[in-house]
Amino acid sequence: MNQGQTITLHVGDSFLLNLGTDQYNWTVSVDNESVLHMKMGMMMIKGAQGIYDAITPDIATLTASGDPICRQSTPACVMPSISFTVQVVVK
Repeated sequence: MNQGQTITLHVGDSFLLNLGTDQYNWTVSVDNESVLHMKMGMMMIKGAQGIYDAITPDIATLTASGDPICRQSTPACVMPSISFTVQVVVK
C-alpha cells in the first residue's frame, strides 16, 4: 500500500498493515470500525501493525502516525513525525 492510496476490498477480505518498526513507533486508527476492524489476538510479524478485516460494505479511512524512535533517546532527536493514510472501500 502507498500513502494516499484507495484500496478496494470485499466483505471477508483481510490485509496486513506493515509499516515497519525500524525508525518509527506507529499509532493506527480507523475512522469507521464497523467497516474495517483490526483482528485481535493475532501474532504479528516484526514491523507489522495489525491484520485488518473488511466487515461491511462502506468506506473507512485508516490513518497511522509514526513518531521517531530516536525521540526516546537522550538527547532526543529532532526528526519529524510522519503520517500514513489510506482509504478502504469495502464492497
